[in-house]
Amino acid sequence: MMAMAWLWWVPILGFLRGTLGNAAVLAGRGDAYVRALFVGALMRVIGAICLLGLFGWEGALLSLLLAEVASILCLLAVARKPRAIPASVNVPR
Repeated sequence: MMAMAWLWWVPILGFLRGTLGNAAVLAGRGDAYVRALFVGALMRVIGAICLLGLFGWEGALLSLLLAEVASILCLLAVARKPRAIPASVNVPR
């Protein structure tokens, strides 16, 4: 029961990550969305291996929290960078 009380933040962070991911895809930054998901998945696996052994179920929840926050931070970092627009050959002079 105690683990369930710790999970109140999962839907909030999941909604935020999903919203930022959809915005990135619609802005033509699908590669950044995939990269953020990869970083989050990698942190989940490494965090679960390391923190589960050290702290038990609290460590597993902590690794989930860190992975969600890392994904969100990756998406926010990409949102701040302006996208490079390639120059067209047919630009009037």
